[in-house]
Amino acid sequence: FGTWYDPDGTESVTGSDGTKYTVPLDEDQLLTGGKAMEEDSLTVDTIAVDYANLRTNSYTPVVFTVRNTGATRLTDIEAGAYSSSFAGPLDPGESAAITVMYKTGSTIYDESYLITAGGAYTTGKLVLNYQDVGISGLKVVREEAGQRDVLVTLYNDSAAKLGTNSNRGVELRFYTDDEVKESIEKAKAALGDSGRIIVRPSGTEPLLRVMVEGEDEEQINALANEVADVLRRRLA
Repeated sequence: FGTWYDPDGTESVTGSDGTKYTVPLDEDQLLTGGKAMEEDSLTVDTIAVDYANLRTNSYTPVVFTVRNTGATRLTDIEAGAYSSSFAGPLDPGESAAITVMYKTGSTIYDESYLITAGGAYTTGKLVLNYQDVGISGLKVVREEAGQRDVLVTLYNDSAAKLGTNSNRGVELRFYTDDEVKESIEKAKAALGDSGRIIVRPSGTEPLLRVMVEGEDEEQINALANEVADVLRRRLA
């Protein structure tokens, strides 16, 4: 409930002291906010993936919770390429769950989805491939005759188990290369005491990060590119 003020019309009112004032004409109105409602409209409220059982070359259930945000009843809601549908009806403001069985291949990728219902549709990304395992700690526990024993601490952020009977494992590789080592030592020598270089695996992505700090921006960019070029060539 609010007051509407006429941008053109005015009226005179008398104040408590008897003085007359000219003010805009006003009218009490019931005001509503928001945009105009579309006739056919559909949104996805939530997406639930069975990550605990997500495997390569298998089926995994994905549940889309869809909501009718339009002004008309929706029927025959279809989840695109997943060949799953909900006959309905779905009245304005109501929601429904559509369960689809998603088939993974030898590599798990993120996928785009398209859900339609008559003239309404909604689209987005189905996130399946996320970095859920990484290294949280590395510690040399013994070193003798050129050999090192390293304690590696892993973290698992996913709902799926790792190890026996899970079809999910972690593979660790320790890589040494004389040319890579030489390029890093060369960069360290060029930086001297004014900077440093760090080459380490990313904890969230399948890549190596080359980080160079120093006082000369042109120099640190050149050194970072030189080391990165050697890494690309040797690890190709």
